[in-house]
Formats: sequence, C-alpha cells, structure tokens
Amino acid sequence: MGEVVIPGIEVSDFAFIPSLLPVGLVRGRTIAEAQFNAVLFCWQKGVRARTPKHQEGYPLGYDANITVVVEEPFAEPRIFTPGVCDNEAGIEKYRLEVLYGIGDYRVGLDWDYTYHERYTRYNQVQRLIQKIVNDWKTKGRISGRDYQLSLWDPAMDLEREDAPCCQIISIRFFEVKGCWIAVMQILFRSRDLIKAWWHNVWAFTDFQRVFCKKLSQVIGFEITAGPYIDHSFSLHIYGSYLARENLETGLFPRMLEKGWQAFAMDSSVLFPEGKMPEIRRFISAQMDFYSKTGQANATETALQKAGYDLNNFPYPSEWDE
Repeated sequence: MGEVVIPGIEVSDFAFIPSLLPVGLVRGRTIAEAQFNAVLFCWQKGVRARTPKHQEGYPLGYDANITVVVEEPFAEPRIFTPGVCDNEAGIEKYRLEVLYGIGDYRVGLDWDYTYHERYTRYNQVQRLIQKIVNDWKTKGRISGRDYQLSLWDPAMDLEREDAPCCQIISIRFFEVKGCWIAVMQILFRSRDLIKAWWHNVWAFTDFQRVFCKKLSQVIGFEITAGPYIDHSFSLHIYGSYLARENLETGLFPRMLEKGWQAFAMDSSVLFPEGKMPEIRRFISAQMDFYSKTGQANATETALQKAGYDLNNFPYPSEWDE
C-alpha cells in the first residue's frame, strides 16, 4: 500500500530512520477520533516487531512510540467502537478499579498491582492536592511542573515480568481568560492499542475529572479538566489480532475508506440516562457475593437466586461523583 496521509497525525523527523522505533504525535478532538488516528499511525508507520506477549505462529505485530493528544476528552463521541472489548458492567468495573480501588483486595492474591493501589501509595493524592493548595496560597499560582503521581516501584518492578504499564500521572495548570485548566499527561511504558487503550483512557480521563472536582472543593475555585495527553513508549498492535480478527484486510482498509466518524459512538449509547445506578448496584452485589462465597463475577441470575435485590442493593455514594 502506498503512502497515506492521515488527518490529525504529525510525524517527527526520526520516524523513518531505518531499524529505529517510529515516533509519532497523534491528535483528535475526541477520544474516538484520537484513537482512530493512533491505530492508523501504528499500522502505517509502526515497525514490524515481536510485540509483548507475541504468540508464535502469528505474524509480527506493529509497534511505535506514540503521543496521543485528546483535545476535548469529555466531548462526544467518546467511544472508538473497535476498542471496546467488554460489556457495560465490565467497563464500569474497570473505571471503579482505577478511581476507587475496588480491585485492590486482589493485590498479593492473584494480581501484582492495581493502578489505584500504586498511585495512592504514600498518600500521594492527598499530598499532591495539599501541595497545589499551598502553592496557590504562598505563591499565588499553580503552574508548577512537579505535580506528579508515581506508579513505578523499582524495588519491585525491576524484577517483574509484567510491571505496571502506567508509570506516571502528571498534571499541569494553565490560566486562560480567568479560568484554570488542568492538563493531564500520563506515561505508559507499554500497552495494547486495540483492546486496552480505550479502556485506560476512559478510566483515566474520569480520574482527571474527579481529581479536578476534589481540588476545586479544597482550593476554593473551579479547576476545569482540559486536554488529555497520552504518552506510550511502546504502543502496539498484536500479531494475533491481525491473524484472528482480519484487521489487516478488514478493519484497517475500512477505516481508511470510511473515516473516523464511522467507528465512533456516543457514550450515551452504552450508558443511557438512568442506567449507571443499575450497573453499580449489580457490581456492588457481585463484590458482596464474592466476600461471602469467594466466587467472582457472579451473574445476575446467580445473585438473584442468592437473595440479592438488585433494584435496591446499595453501593458507595462516591461512585456517583
């Protein structure tokens, strides 16, 4: 296939040096548009490589160092449909794991870490909020470059086969016409572009929103969540996807032909108004059932047979933030 010009994509001068990892900057107004452009960049410009978890017998995957800028992360359409690989309850459960640590109990059992467990270590979030507030009170500004949360633990992760993909969360603040905007940047060492990227971004942009809400309450004026910037040292498309799911001959050519809007969906389609409390009651009941029986991911039928009233089962109020 010949050279393809992809709107929203910029490529550094180093992108085409033979045998080196391609480097690209990808933009999109929404999450859906940004992921669409990232997938096409990785396919068109990425190096063919044995990606992490490469399976023998499958073709080589694609790999690149990509920075993705989402200019308006809360604008619709927020969903890149090929990137969604779970149902509504699974998507919400992952968001709750990242924001509120509902999976932290598994650390040391069958998981080595959760993102929530890592970024809340050493009371990092509360200390960061207090540092920002103190800077405002003492300096009259919050433009520091050191507002970061760390998820990397060298004492543990240097020897791990599968260390946390997310490494650092960084937040910068800018005053624009009297309004304070928080730009969040996240650094990932490695991740799956097709089936992990969207779920990560869905959860972490909501972390950005909730962080701004909490900071606004403490600092005394509104902080608005602004652009989301996503850096990946290795953003890859697995060779197994190319073989099993016909991405090379099916999805990618259709993307070029139809444009990003054909692969985008408003979040209200997955989560119509009034649906979230129902999903959260179900997740809360699943967690309660697990605590009593050790059985994870109980179905709605199993929970009802066990006597759970899924129309009224309580869940923590913070889940509605």
